[in-house]
This record gives sequence, C-alpha cells and structure tokens, in this order.
Amino acid sequence: MIGPPSLGPPSWAAAWVGTPYRDIGFDRRGCHCWGLVVAIYAERLGIDLPHYAELTARDLRAAARAFAAGRVAAPWRSVEVPDDLDVVVMTARVRGDGRWHWIDGHVGVMVGRRHVLHVEIDTAAVCVPLATLRPRVVGFHRYETR
Repeated sequence: MIGPPSLGPPSWAAAWVGTPYRDIGFDRRGCHCWGLVVAIYAERLGIDLPHYAELTARDLRAAARAFAAGRVAAPWRSVEVPDDLDVVVMTARVRGDGRWHWIDGHVGVMVGRRHVLHVEIDTAAVCVPLATLRPRVVGFHRYETR
C-alpha cells in the first residue's frame, strides 16, 4: 500500500450517510438539509434548533439566503475558518421561471475541518471533502454556546 490508509468519516457522521432525502424530515428515516442540521445538533450537542416543521425545503431556502447574506443573529455567528459541527451555507440549483438558477439556499454540517455532511433532493446524505464543495460555499456559521 502506498501512503496512509484512507480514513472515513467518524462513526457519528457515518451513521447519517445514506439517510434519504425527505421534503419534511428530521431523522434517519429521511430529512431535508435543515432537518439534517436539526437532528445532528440535537444528537451531538443537545441543542434544539427550530424545526420549522410547517416549512418545506423550498421555504427553508429563504432562511439559508439570510444566513448567507450575513444576516445571522445570536446564538449564531459567522466564522471564516470552519470547525466541527459548524453550519455550511451553500448555493443550490433550483428551477424557476422555466430555467435553472443558483441561489444561496442549501446547508450542511462540518465534519471535522475538512468534510461536509449534507443531503440534497437528488441524493441521500453524503459526507464529502469540503474542497469538492468550495465553489458552492457561501459561508460558515457557529452556534455561539459551543
């Protein structure tokens, strides 16, 4: 073998990999991107984030856009260098007016400092290197009580 063995995500993140996308979901049976953040913050940090259960993934994009624009309020703060469990705001491709647009409307969770766990409509949850998503990253946000 050449070089060190490839290390996968930590067990807590690996347990979420493969979780299916679900338009309104907050657990391993299925979730949208914010639902994944909510579930992980509850499980890993004991923090109950708002579910916005009445909102679909489409509605949650407005909140992600506010995050991306830096319009975050306590207990969140924008950070330049991400750390484990920070929220990553990314662009998302959406269809509107008969064409595709890129908007600031997707979130994921940092796994360590180099990987992102996220779920999108077309895929189950995946843990990928941050470098592969860098062109889509709009910002990083940390829950201040951490």
